Amino acid sequence: MPFLRKRVLNGNRGFGEDLKELRELRGYTRQTLAKICGIHPAIIESLEEERLKDFKDPYYAKRHVKLLASALEASEFFLLEKYDKLLKANDVKQEATFNLNPRTKKTDFWVTSKILVALLTLAIVGILTSYLVWQVKQMTAPPDLELMQPVEGLHVDVAEVQVEGKTDTTAKVEVNGRQAVVGNDGIFALTLDVPEGVSTITVQAQRRYSAPVVIERHILFTRQQVDATSTVNAEVVTSTESE
Repeated sequence: MPFLRKRVLNGNRGFGEDLKELRELRGYTRQTLAKICGIHPAIIESLEEERLKDFKDPYYAKRHVKLLASALEASEFFLLEKYDKLLKANDVKQEATFNLNPRTKKTDFWVTSKILVALLTLAIVGILTSYLVWQVKQMTAPPDLELMQPVEGLHVDVAEVQVEGKTDTTAKVEVNGRQAVVGNDGIFALTLDVPEGVSTITVQAQRRYSAPVVIERHILFTRQQVDATSTVNAEVVTSTESE
């Protein structure tokens, strides 16, 4: 570093010559230096040849000088001072509205790509939330239940009734407290003993986390009465056959 400073500071060369000599002493081509500091080779060439007209705002080019000083391990103060003399010699004045260190606004961070990412993230969160809500509703909603037999008000003359229906395959079915087997097609069937008179058949279906659904049917069971005349005739026939 001291050797470089001695060589560069020797004489009254201009900014461009000093910058070029620093680069050559480091053994860098413009392309190599461009890769190191991220500045296009054409910009480095314009600075070395002091072509200020190539820059829309020569004062803004100071940031390139700082990057070059860092890449060349040179004195930033020295190069900026030489560059300021170059600007002064060419009567380049800084615009009143230009600021090398402008105050950062919050809106500066909200570039289009970040806004799109934020919107996409919100959309994904919204979709996932909606899906979870739908899943919870599906789990807690009562299952479908259809009772095909018996019909309401059925009158039977035997002490049993056939109960048949259909529900979700994942549902548990109970008929008057007795569990019925649900097939792969959702069909269930159960034979239930009933007492004489009016009885209530209560069928309940429920999934693991859902509310239950209940259907009731009322049936009437009365024993079949035997006709007295028919009984007497039957006894006479039997007696005659015996004689």
